[in-house]
This record gives sequence, C-alpha cells and structure tokens, in this order.
Amino acid sequence: MCGVVAMFGSADRAALVAITDRLRHRGPDDFAVHVEGSGGLGHTRLSLLDFAGGAQPLRSPRSGRLIAYNGELYNHEELRDELRRAGAEFASRCDTEVVLAAYDHWGPACVERFDGMFAFAVLEPDRLVVARDRFGIKPLFAYTAPDGRFVVFASEARALFALDAVSTTLDRAALLETVVLGHPLEDRTLFRDMKRCPPGHVIEVRRDPESGRISTVLLHALPDPAADGPCAGEDIDVSPVVDRCVELLDVSVRQQCVADHPVGVLLSGGLDSSILAALAARHSRRLVTATIGTEEDEETAAAAAVARALGSAHRTMLLGLGDCLTGLPTLVASLAAPTGYSLLESVCPAIRREVKAVLCGDGADELFAGYLVHVAPDRWRGFAQGRLDHVAASGALPAAERGPLDRFLAGLEAATVEERRSRVYEAYLRNQLSVGHLERWDHLSMAAGLEIRVPYLCNGLSRLRRELGWPALLDGAEQKRLLREVARRVLPPEVARLVLGRRKRPFWEASRGVMPAYHAFAERLVPAELRRAHPFARYFHGVEAQLHFDLFVLLFVGHRGQVPAGFELQSLYEERSGLREMLAAASA
Repeated sequence: MCGVVAMFGSADRAALVAITDRLRHRGPDDFAVHVEGSGGLGHTRLSLLDFAGGAQPLRSPRSGRLIAYNGELYNHEELRDELRRAGAEFASRCDTEVVLAAYDHWGPACVERFDGMFAFAVLEPDRLVVARDRFGIKPLFAYTAPDGRFVVFASEARALFALDAVSTTLDRAALLETVVLGHPLEDRTLFRDMKRCPPGHVIEVRRDPESGRISTVLLHALPDPAADGPCAGEDIDVSPVVDRCVELLDVSVRQQCVADHPVGVLLSGGLDSSILAALAARHSRRLVTATIGTEEDEETAAAAAVARALGSAHRTMLLGLGDCLTGLPTLVASLAAPTGYSLLESVCPAIRREVKAVLCGDGADELFAGYLVHVAPDRWRGFAQGRLDHVAASGALPAAERGPLDRFLAGLEAATVEERRSRVYEAYLRNQLSVGHLERWDHLSMAAGLEIRVPYLCNGLSRLRRELGWPALLDGAEQKRLLREVARRVLPPEVARLVLGRRKRPFWEASRGVMPAYHAFAERLVPAELRRAHPFARYFHGVEAQLHFDLFVLLFVGHRGQVPAGFELQSLYEERSGLREMLAAASA
C-alpha cells in the first residue's frame, strides 16, 4: 500500500514534504512530492505490482491531471481492457494508471466501477478531488485552515501534526463516543480541527479567486453498503445462495492473491479466516499462513490443524507481556487514539519478512451477522447506554458533548426486535467496521509496510448481502448461517468439523495469557494520587483505560504524534515527562 498527502489552496512544499515524510513507513519503496499552482501531492509507495512502472504522483498523458493513490483495484485488468478499447494507452501494469485513465474517461463517477480498496487525490489546475472506497478500507483524514485558505489531506491523522497549524485540542464529543462505543461517530476524530473523509465519498475542493477561501462539494457518493439492513423475511432454501456466495468469494480471493510477491493469510483457525485460507490455497503455489496468539491461547492449535490440512507454510507467533508493552507507544501513536495493546503491531514486522500482503477475515462478521449484538441488539444498546450514564453520573455533560451520542442511541430504537436488530446491524457496518476495525488493521500493518486485504468486503458480496433477510444470516441464536454452509462446501470435512465446532471468542478471552499481567502492570505504574485527581477521570473504566489515555496525551499534546527517542512506557509518569502539565492543557 501507500501513503497519500494532498494540499490545495496554498501549496507549501516544505510542509508537504514534512507531512509526507511521516508516512514513509507506509511506502518504503519510494517517496515523492510535487507542487503545481495552488496544489500539491505527496506519496510514499509500497510496490506490489510493477515496481519500475508505478512511481507517483502520476501524470495523465491525456489530460495532464496528477494522481496520488493508495489502494488495490482488484478488477483493474478488466477495466484496463475496456479503457484500451476506448482509446486509452498504458505504460505499466500498475492499477494507478487504470484509476487515472478511468477518471479521465468517466469522471468522478468512475468509482462506481471500482472493486477494491482505495483513497486517492486527483490534482487539476483549478481543483482537487479526493475519494475513498465504499467501506472505508483505506483511510483519509483532513485539516482545513481556520481562515479557510487551504486544506490538507493525509492517510494518517498523526502525519497532519507535522503541520504546526494543526491543533491538538481534543474533541470532547468524539472522546465521549470513544469511551462509550470504542470509536468516534460520523466524520469526527479525537481532535477538534481534524476530520475523516467519509467512506464512499468523492469530494471536490476549489479556491475562490477573489476571496482566496476554499470550498468543498460532494461530487459523487457510492451506495452506502450499510443502508437497508436485513428484513425479517421468511426462511429460505439457502443452498442456491451458498453457491453464489462461494463463487463470489472465490473470485474475490483469487483477485486479491494477485501480486508480484507472495500473499499470505492471517489464520485464526476460526470460520472466516479458515474459509479464506482454503480458497487461497486454490490460487497460490505456496500459501503462507500466520497465527498470532499468547501462551494460553487455544486458537493457535486450531489454526495449526487447519494449516496442516491445507498444506500451507504456517507460522505461529506467540507474544507475551513484554511484546505488548514494547509496542504500545507505537500503537497509540499510529492510531491517534487512547487504545489498549494489540497483538498485531508486534508481529507485523515478522510477517512482512515473509510476504508483503496478507488476507484477513475482517468484514465477515459485519456483513453476515457474526456478533452477539446481531442476536441480542437490546443488550448491546443497554450496555452502551449504561456506559454513557456512568460517565454522566460524575457531572453534567454539556449538550454539545453528548448530543451526537444521544441521537445515535435514540436512532437504534424501533418497534420490533427485527427492526432494532437491523439498525444495530447498519450501525456496526457503517461505524464499527470502518473506524473500529479497518482503520486499526490499516495503520498497524502499514506501520511495518505490510498490506492487509479483506476479500469479504468486495462489491459482489455487498450486493448479495442486500438481498438477504435475517433467516439467511441467523439460525435461531446461531450466527453466520450462510458462512457456516460455505465452510461445509470449501473446507475438508475434518477441518469443517473442527472450525464449526468452535465458538467465537472475544479478544479478552483470546489474550488471557497477557491480560492479568497487563492489569497488574497498570496497577503498579499509574500513581494512586493521579487516579484520585485526574482531570479526565470520568471517562475511565479501569486503570488500564487511564494508562492508555495518559500515553495518548503525552504523545499528541506533548509530542504531536511522535514517540520520543528512547521513550519507555515505564517512564510515563516520571516528573520529567511533563505529563501532568499536558493533562492540564488538554482539559482546559
């Protein structure tokens, strides 16, 4: 994958270089910036197709437009053939050329024809156009100057802090949403001056020649994949639907295994990833699978059994407390959020030594109803409301702070269980997937220059999902009815029995080999007096949450998203860190 930066209104080359430089980890194979008129593009490249021919920013020989692109277009060969017939010429095999030629030929609506993941910026003399894929697989963040004279976009929020004008002032509404739901809603980030570009949007930026102020207009919007959640419906014969699902998923996996380098699979031994591994084995000469776990994690044994049956070259990577603590500062800096440890960021460098890209099963739960909330939506809404009430109990929350969250929770209400289930389904697919999952996968993998691909989030399966009612997705209290039938079709019988016999486990249970030790570490590290008199105490559910927030404040309020050289987590609360002054500044 790549890192993308775009400026418009007032293109400062030094600022463009500084922001792009913070994305070098996303594209270790190449680095370039280009300024032209009142706009500029920056790009860092991870080459997966045609290293010699895919340098960016890329100029169209036909229109003169420039593009900086981050993504993979899995149907680029078909589009290339169609565009050739329309007169386009190509000098490389890379999909960037196809995206630019498609834009030249069809304009902003070209995104309707794209099947893949992408975020790109097209620079013309009088405007900048930016776009994201329909699911929000590839991220794009924006900062607009207070005087309205320029805007800048980047693939990661922390890159924008290379610009001194970008404030680290927190958005309290987004912070409350993160505490209650795990992520902000809509286009908010945790920073008041920074927004997310919405998934599926194509946005135009222009500069008024008289006032010098910039304006943005929505040029095109892709259909929202979360719209129209499943209906109640009647039970159906799922066999024909399973046939279509297998066919569509097989095509998606085959397309996403195409690269000039081997592509692996993140294999948990669960339903979603085992299906992907079985399909990938059909299309890979040497399939590499990798499992991440802790010493007490039974998942690693199940994944190894699946890998043996499929004949993949399998790697099991076991992590302990030390790995999680070492990676936590980089994780918080990468995600620009007060988040807990993850196992992914610790093993991505090791996976990257074997492959440049891996398939993962993200999106299957959201599309095919794999969570407990899909069975019991009222329980989840009640849990979220309880968290909000807990925060509010320690003091009144201003309407501006809690208003968006109140409206979100009220929108989950409906007359019937099926309607409430569908509204929760839509909320998970629209918010939880893009910000809570996909953004995390993207940032943590790209910190090591590793690309993660998500075959379940293809156009074909998205269209298929819109045709299904709840009976095709849930069988009583059993989730993912359709995918369970797919597993019986594509997995060897003994593997299918193993996979279908396992229950879905939450992260806390899968990482139980680390969690008690991690809790004990946080208890020792966080000073007792700061727990009692913390300016943000109302937002914390446990000492770990306070540790994550304090680290976040140190890195962003104190160091603008950079991990200080030689920083160790154990020194977070030492007087020389200046954390208490930073907390006071953040709470002002």
